[in-house]
Amino acid sequence: MAAFVIRHAKAVDREEWVGDDRLRPLIKGGRRQADELAENLKNERIDKILSSAYVRCVETVEPLAAKL
Repeated sequence: MAAFVIRHAKAVDREEWVGDDRLRPLIKGGRRQADELAENLKNERIDKILSSAYVRCVETVEPLAAKL
């Protein structure tokens, strides 16, 4: 069994974000990183994706989940 541990893609800078940090989203480049991650891992046998509920983390794994 293999496990992939992935940090969230590039998000809005903390200094620029006003509000709850849990709601801080990915920037455009981060969404591209998430798409690239999905493309790179689409042929791996992935049985389960675990993610923090933070918006930037969910946005990072959504493209991968859609390809599985």
